[in-house]
Amino acid sequence: MNKINPKCLAFKELAYTAEGYLSPCCWCDNPVAWNEPQIKKLKKEHLKLKNNEKVEDIIYSKEWKDFFKELDTNPAETCKRFCGVPLNYSVNKRPESGSQFRRWISHKQRTKIKIGCVYFEGKYSPDYIEKLYNGLKKHCTLPFEFICYSDNPNVKADRVIPLPKDSKIKRHWHKLTFFNPEFIDQKEGDEIIIMDIDQIIVSNIDDIIGWPVVDNELVSYDKWWGLPKPKVQGGFFKFKSGQCKVIWDTYIKDPEKWQLHYYNTGQVHYKYFGEQNFVEDIATKNDKEITLINGDWIGKYTLDKEQNLENNVEYCKRFDEDYMILDKPNPNLKIIHFAGPETSIHDCKEKWIEDNWK
Repeated sequence: MNKINPKCLAFKELAYTAEGYLSPCCWCDNPVAWNEPQIKKLKKEHLKLKNNEKVEDIIYSKEWKDFFKELDTNPAETCKRFCGVPLNYSVNKRPESGSQFRRWISHKQRTKIKIGCVYFEGKYSPDYIEKLYNGLKKHCTLPFEFICYSDNPNVKADRVIPLPKDSKIKRHWHKLTFFNPEFIDQKEGDEIIIMDIDQIIVSNIDDIIGWPVVDNELVSYDKWWGLPKPKVQGGFFKFKSGQCKVIWDTYIKDPEKWQLHYYNTGQVHYKYFGEQNFVEDIATKNDKEITLINGDWIGKYTLDKEQNLENNVEYCKRFDEDYMILDKPNPNLKIIHFAGPETSIHDCKEKWIEDNWK
């Protein structure tokens, strides 16, 4: 077994979760990690902070001692994923100078992330691309290439790829092209992200953009709102190049069938919706591991005030926070998705939107 370099031991920084538990680090505070046996045992009622007089009573408990012991003999998959690199290679910390800094730069240059999106004339204007790009540059310190697959050559991006004319692929289904390892000069091992353009970045998103991904894995947001199916959120997918090729291969065999399949079967209410259902179905069918990024980092906003209030209540229940968004976003939020066919960012006039979307 490859040895890991546990940051919780090196930096001695613990995390405090929304449910009142201590966590070895913020990376362990996500739905997938809490289901891993090494980490799951730390989520017992008697280990809640409110049930102990001192932090030491928790970290010196049998459960925590066993966790630290297993870091050397049988670490959780989450620990392997995030601490399987040298301590100085961190998505959260950048070495200050000298040879360590040069090694860090070299490592990051080798792992430049490709972030792709799709733009087509219709519901949105070209400035959606520019504002998403600006948000990434402002709130992400990791090197990336921002690529727009667009029918407008004048959108602002690092690279603009023209959408094919008279294609059988409709609207946002063009996003699936990024699953094709022959698209956008992908190389084996490249980390690929697909993002929707109807999102506002409100704080640092290194933890999201830099979320480690392994072979045979698909990463998405934890869609804590709405219906339980699909569990992934189409606004964000991350994967290694070639590892989810089956999604593209299955779709391109008959795109016209799949584009209407979920509408025709009553699983969605609008024509040409359902691409996130398709991605989840094909990934699940082909034994891809689906990992969901921390839900308390992700917000949803709509023009429906009643739905926004319902989301506030649900966020409070899930994450033990007072509000998700009212006068301004909850500080825990990193990105807010304006999801739904009847919602557009430019139609929402709140001050916090004006402050963050530019």
